[in-house]
Amino acid sequence: MSPKDWVLLVIALSPDRALQPLQLQKALYLIGKKLSPKALQSGRFYKFEAHDYGTFALDAHSDTEKMVAAGLLWISQELWPSRQYLITPKGQDKADILISRLDSEITSYVKRSLEWITSLTLDKLRRKDVASYPSIKLARNRSQRERLAIAIVAHLSDTVSVSWMLTLTSAATRLS
Repeated sequence: MSPKDWVLLVIALSPDRALQPLQLQKALYLIGKKLSPKALQSGRFYKFEAHDYGTFALDAHSDTEKMVAAGLLWISQELWPSRQYLITPKGQDKADILISRLDSEITSYVKRSLEWITSLTLDKLRRKDVASYPSIKLARNRSQRERLAIAIVAHLSDTVSVSWMLTLTSAATRLS
C-alpha cells in the first residue's frame, strides 16, 4: 500500500467521509507514528514537519490534490474559508478494496483516531498538536518573511505546481 492510499483510506473511514486539511494531516501523522511499516503495508510513509498549525507533510497535501484531480476526492468550500475533502463514489470503490486488505484491529484504530480528531474543534486540535509536540512551538517563532512566504505558498497551492511550492518555501527559508 502506498502512502497515497492512506489518504483515501483515512477519508473513507472518517465519520462523515469528509475531513478538513488539518484533520487529515493530524490523522496521517498519528497513523504514521503508531503503526509499524508492516501494519502500514508500506516501507515508507509521509515525513511530517512542524508548522504553525501543527504537523504537516507537503507530500500528503500534494497526494490529496492529485486524488482530487483524478476524481477520487472532491473539495467542498461549504465551510469557507476552510475547505473539506470528501470521497467520491469512485474513491469509495477504491477505498473499499483497500479497507478489505487491512487487519480489523488497524481499521478499528484508524476509526477511533478519526472519531477523536473530528470531535475536536480545529482550534483545539491545533492546540493539542502544539502542546504535544514541542518542535511545533519552535515553528511558531519563524520570521515574518518566512511566515508570509508559507502563507503565499499555501494560498497558491491550488494553482501552482508542487515544484514551485518547494522552490518558494526554500527561498523563504533562505530569506529568514
